[in-house]
Amino acid sequence: MVWEEPENVKDLHQLVSAWPLMPPERAMMLLGASYPDAVCRSYAVKCIALLSDNELADYMLQVVQTLKYEPYHVSPLAIFLLLRALKSPDLIGQTLYWHLQAEEHNPEMAMRFKLLKKQLLKSLSAEKRDELTKQSGLMRELEGVAKRVQQVDKKQRLSTFQEAIKRVEVGSVMTLPLDASIQVRSLNKEKCKTLQSNTVPLWTVFHNSDELADDVFVIVKVGDDLRQDILILQIITVMDRVWKENNMDMYMLPYKCVATGDKAGMIEIVLNSKTTAGIHKETFGALGALNEGSIDSWLQKHNPTPQGILLAINTLCILS
Repeated sequence: MVWEEPENVKDLHQLVSAWPLMPPERAMMLLGASYPDAVCRSYAVKCIALLSDNELADYMLQVVQTLKYEPYHVSPLAIFLLLRALKSPDLIGQTLYWHLQAEEHNPEMAMRFKLLKKQLLKSLSAEKRDELTKQSGLMRELEGVAKRVQQVDKKQRLSTFQEAIKRVEVGSVMTLPLDASIQVRSLNKEKCKTLQSNTVPLWTVFHNSDELADDVFVIVKVGDDLRQDILILQIITVMDRVWKENNMDMYMLPYKCVATGDKAGMIEIVLNSKTTAGIHKETFGALGALNEGSIDSWLQKHNPTPQGILLAINTLCILS
């Protein structure tokens, strides 16, 4: 398409006006940098409006990225996102808020994302606005703890963390960026700790607001671009949906992940789970990964009956 040719653009506008709505996933391509035309982009917005709230939340990473290619701050796409956020503040509103927040460090687009975030907060109810403000304050404190721990020697990490985490207070019942349906009331500081990796993530535990419910476990991470994690989890979530629509359960359990700033965010902890690295180490020690039989040995150990090992192997083959 030669956008500089008025006749071509005129013909395209006539064609677009007669097109039926295409599947939203395909229409997203029309929101990329290759399609600057306002009529094309408005048509694409009408198509993605067909997405359910859950589907739109799953694709929010890509949708927010396409805001960079809009010619103006006020666009059909921006208005669409604001309207959907008002209809679903806990899912779309909160998801949109944190995706906008994660882009504010981009100097070329900071103004656009800040303005849209400001308008989003103005449009939401006072209750939801206060909720997001509390989440932002908590994340700033926890990210500050993570940065302080990263800056000290390994021998000083424990004492530095313990001293820093004491100063973090939830203050009142609130929700977390990961999930607006779960409320927490305070930090369980005795269970909080740091993890052994280059970015020294924080293993963070909250008391559930429901005193009879289990604690809420999350990882707060600073130093990695969690948008990459979100992309991989998005692919798994979409594929899981496709498989289940075709009566195939692949035992997928995508965990939640949200970017809350430049190389910062929160990750859901999947309890009662094992990493392959942990399995290798448990079975054959530090060099377990070099032993081809480590996974098989671990399965045999934890599934001693013939029926149990057969089920475990079949499940692992599906997952593989």
